[in-house]
Parts: sequence; structure tokens; C-alpha cells
Amino acid sequence: MIQINTLKGYENVLDIYFIDEKGNVYSESKKGYLFQHDNGRGYKVVSLKIKGIRKWKKAYVHRLVAMAFIPNPTNLPEVNHKDENKENNDVCNLEWISRIDNVNYGTGTERQVLKRTETIFVYDYLLNFVGEFRGMNQATIQTLGYSQTRGLNRRVKNYYFLSEPLKIEQIIKINKESGYQTVVVENVHTGEKKYFPNNRRAREFFENKVNVTDAIKYNWLVREKFKIYPLDYSELKDSPILREKQP
Repeated sequence: MIQINTLKGYENVLDIYFIDEKGNVYSESKKGYLFQHDNGRGYKVVSLKIKGIRKWKKAYVHRLVAMAFIPNPTNLPEVNHKDENKENNDVCNLEWISRIDNVNYGTGTERQVLKRTETIFVYDYLLNFVGEFRGMNQATIQTLGYSQTRGLNRRVKNYYFLSEPLKIEQIIKINKESGYQTVVVENVHTGEKKYFPNNRRAREFFENKVNVTDAIKYNWLVREKFKIYPLDYSELKDSPILREKQP
């Protein structure tokens, strides 16, 4: 294993992190491997604590492996997955490559065309069907207000962009990989529920005076009447929550 803070660009992270040839990131403080998140585009990332301050540095696992174990004498800028599987970060599956070669590699050209023409099914964060669009470009312009070609089968802001009609198991998997959670604020006296796409929006409901993250973690009763918890998407399998119920 190679100590990560010996790699260029990571000198400021703690000296407790190590990367191996299989793409596992070991933490001495945790006595185990770090959890790897999906960055929303299929790449695996980890968070590394910076020395001396309470901040974290995001690191792409495939780049850590390449920097640690693959020579790059001509300073090529990008790392390619030979089998086109972004989750396979074994050193044998990676290579340094130019930007243009990376874009055109394997089925790259076909994938770019497909992104512009395939049917995209869009749902909001409460699984209400928003619409059916031709390609990510059209889907994101109509929902986000700007063009974004990446994000297929991912959640981007308050929307899910799917390549096929809704399957609740896929939504649960996307949320787990991305860390997204929809927040429910329930009045325990009246049973009324309000739904928010993220912790920040829920915090705004309380005029930014409640730590929503801690309220969820420690199961607080806020202001003697509100319970705050993540939405269980498995409960929405047959009955999405209608928009008119939203604050």
C-alpha cells in the first residue's frame, strides 16, 4: 500500500490514509477501509481529512490508484477504465490517457450519441412523474433550467433522471450511493407532515435555528412537537406524495 499524502496534490491530508492496487483506501484511525461514495457520474470517491483544520478533501479512487502505481512520464491528464466499468479501480484496469483519447475510447462515441437521443424518465424527489424527454440535454433544460449531459440514473438536485420507468429499488440504491435523503418534518400532535428535498431546506423551515442533522441522528423532539427523519422511499412504492402537499 502507498501512503496517500506522499502523492502530489495530497500532501495536506493526514498521514493515516493508504491506497492499494485494488482501489481500497485504508484508514489507520478507523482500522479499516473507507466507504466509497458514487459521485453521481459513476466514479468512486472518498473523503480525506486535511491536516490541522476541520475540512475534508474529496479524492477520486481511480486517480489515487493511477498516481500511486502507474508511471506517467508524459504527464497525460486523465485516467481511463479499460473495461469502461468505473467501479473497477484495479490497477490492471487503469491507464493514463489524453482527453481526446478518453472521450473516444471504446464505446465513447456511441455513448455520447445515446445520451442525446435516449428516452429519459424524470421524477421529482417525492417520486411524482415529471415527464418523458429525449436525451439528458432536453431533460435537464426542462427541469433544472440548464443543460447537463451527465447524471443518468442519478439524482441531480431535486430530480431523478432514469433510463427506464420508476423502480423503487433503483431509487433506494441511488440515494444510498449518493448520500441524498429527503427529510420529513412531522407534527406529532396533529400528524401533519412536511417534506423537504434536503437538510438545508428543512433547516430553513425552522429559520436556520435547528440543527437538522443532529435532530435526525439523535431523534430529538424539536420545539416539543416536531419529529425530523429521513423519508423511507420503500413506503412510496405505490403512492408517491403529491406536489400540492409540499410547503
